[in-house]
Amino acid sequence: MHGMEIPFIFDHIDDQAMLTGTGEDRDALATQQSAAGVSCARSGNPNHPGLPTWPACDMPHRATWCSRPRAAESTTPTARSGGR
Repeated sequence: MHGMEIPFIFDHIDDQAMLTGTGEDRDALATQQSAAGVSCARSGNPNHPGLPTWPACDMPHRATWCSRPRAAESTTPTARSGGR
């Protein structure tokens, strides 16, 4: 769902429980995503010590961050050329 990451990035998961659920794993996810948002705002790079390395996007690989309790980088299998 578009925008579902917003409560996690701004660490307001309790205010938006209808989107974030009530599981214990949401706190760790909010910490990871919030730190990635801050790092990206500071440097343009979302990487930080609490995440596995997330490489810059390029068309052949299109690295995608899978937001799960344990973040992981994966390759989008349906990447199209042209950036669309």
